[in-house]
Amino acid sequence: MGGIMWTGDLAGRDVGHTAAKSFIDGHRHEGWTLPIYDVVAKLTAEIDCELSEMPAIVAYIYNLEHAAPMLFVGENPVSGSYVVGTTCTRGRMPSPARTRQRTASWSAPMRPSSSMARHD
Repeated sequence: MGGIMWTGDLAGRDVGHTAAKSFIDGHRHEGWTLPIYDVVAKLTAEIDCELSEMPAIVAYIYNLEHAAPMLFVGENPVSGSYVVGTTCTRGRMPSPARTRQRTASWSAPMRPSSSMARHD
């Protein structure tokens, strides 16, 4: 079974918060993770966080990376994750990386993981 995906420049006026929140609210899956895919480097950072934190984390990364455009938000039922694709232009988000995030303040360090593959 394939996942659902919204495409286009989804940043809107609030750097992707509304698009991410609307998508997640419409396709709720408890326990899923949030991979952020950088279309420039073709690498992923996976954030394990609460559903309620995901829109704020998407907006934070968008601002951190000056990540215009935010190209897609979708779901991957195979990996049990929501996926956000964006153009990370500043290189401040370590990729590949995996982190557990407990608050939207981004206090947890991102740690590289050998299990995070490069997507060519």
